[in-house]
Amino acid sequence: MTVLGAFEPEDILNPDHYRQARANGRIRFALPPWCYTSDKFLKAELQRVFHPNWNLIDRTDRVPNPGDFFCTEYLGTPMIVARGNDGEVRVFANACRHRSAQVAQGEGSTKMFRCPYHAWAYDLKGALIGAPSFNGDDDNSLIDDGNRKSFGLIEIPSAVWAGFLFVRFTAEGQSLEEQLGDIVNRVASHRPQDMVCTRRKVIEIDSNWKLFYENVNETYHIPFVHGGTLDRQKRNMLKQDNAPNFTAIMAQHEGSRLVIKGDQEFPRISTLEGQYGTGTYYVSLFPATQLVCSIDAIMYYKMEPLSASRTRMTMGSCFPKETVARPDFEEVAQNYYKRVDLVTPEDYVQTDSQQIGLSSPFARSAPLGNCETMMYYFDQWLLDRIVGHNAR
Repeated sequence: MTVLGAFEPEDILNPDHYRQARANGRIRFALPPWCYTSDKFLKAELQRVFHPNWNLIDRTDRVPNPGDFFCTEYLGTPMIVARGNDGEVRVFANACRHRSAQVAQGEGSTKMFRCPYHAWAYDLKGALIGAPSFNGDDDNSLIDDGNRKSFGLIEIPSAVWAGFLFVRFTAEGQSLEEQLGDIVNRVASHRPQDMVCTRRKVIEIDSNWKLFYENVNETYHIPFVHGGTLDRQKRNMLKQDNAPNFTAIMAQHEGSRLVIKGDQEFPRISTLEGQYGTGTYYVSLFPATQLVCSIDAIMYYKMEPLSASRTRMTMGSCFPKETVARPDFEEVAQNYYKRVDLVTPEDYVQTDSQQIGLSSPFARSAPLGNCETMMYYFDQWLLDRIVGHNAR
């Protein structure tokens, strides 16, 4: 029987179902519709794509001093991000080792984390430092120097690149540097490690996480969706860069791409070199992050699947420290925030509409043109991990 639209096959990971999406002919095709609607496919994505790969969480400048912390959640996992007295940033599961109550809320500065349920306490490295009245039948403490290390907060594997904090949910795998590859060198002259994230905007949209990610990986929609905003600034798109774990493309243009044309912008970053000083470098870090590296600042998008049809998006605006120190920073920065607030809804109105259309039994895989090749490359990367390299 022919599989129609969102009606997923029972053997959803059978490579035969992805032959059309794998083909590299004159006309390429996107993923089958059920990839955007299926809970079963999302479960495979979580297990085979998100958990073993490095995922952007936030910026380390959010915890600038020892003792600073904030609580967050990613893929349904509550976490604490804390800077220790040794200056290291660590990520812990926000669950007491006694009976799993959350040991912290919100953000702030502290010397220790104390569970509000039974007062178990942990230091900034996650080590257990107190479990009051936790005794055995002989009325002696059940925790001593021999087993104390077994009851510290669970530390989630984390790594930092240029001020960006990443986590993964498996103990083994490639390093963050290996996953990032040459992108480290390509954006080096932007000096993201010397930037500060001055605004984070978090929204939830009614579409699959891949739809927005594919949207930022193609330029076909820009004249039609962003005609009154982004498309007002003419640009010359250079050849895209494809690497094992990212795609990128350089857009050459006048002025900043992070404000609407005509709005006041900040001076260019003084350290930019080569082509990176001629416009904006759009980088899609797989699985679900995009960096927009313009001549004056960096903006990042982080996509987080909440369900097969709902996504949490975080958008961060990062500026050089010397820019943030300007007396007119708050005034001019509003132009950058305005650009985010105007342009992003233009995109997710369309991805929400796509989600509805893809749920139809008459939906079909989309044909892709030459402005959508980065989207095709991402789809191949995803399928390599979901159904295997040998399925090509």
